[in-house]
Amino acid sequence: MTNLAVPIQIAYVARDFQAMEDALARQFGVKKWFRNYNWATDPSRTQWMGKPASFVVNQSLTYVGDLQLEVIAPVSGDDNPYEEFLRTSGPGLHHLCIEVEDLDKAVRDYASEGVEAVFSLDIPGMGRYGYVRAPGSGSALLELAQISAEVKKHFEAMKAECR
Repeated sequence: MTNLAVPIQIAYVARDFQAMEDALARQFGVKKWFRNYNWATDPSRTQWMGKPASFVVNQSLTYVGDLQLEVIAPVSGDDNPYEEFLRTSGPGLHHLCIEVEDLDKAVRDYASEGVEAVFSLDIPGMGRYGYVRAPGSGSALLELAQISAEVKKHFEAMKAECR
């Protein structure tokens, strides 16, 4: 099994992007958000439930201390982890994220414990990411993130702006 790790991110999903940002800002004292609008996946590098996935989301990131908060709001595409979550659970906590050195190894380790890989995303130059779900764990997922050095550097700059 993968070594226990401290979550580096808590992610929320909502249809109303601004309302979720506002709620989290009040709850955590957030002062600054970094937004990415209309981010589209490449279906040749994105899989959801074993099939290529094409969708568009708005994404917002911030930091509370060393912990990253993320808000994801689906824009288009029906077959993806965010639409499924909203259909089955409504807006709220979607996943916790831990950093891994080797995504393939981490997915194999979790699979050996009966934890199912349900989503994968490869963004050249930025990293490889995957969601896993343990039977009986409810609606929240665990994200495994193999983050590139460039993105880590960018996150450190964001973190410094949020202090």
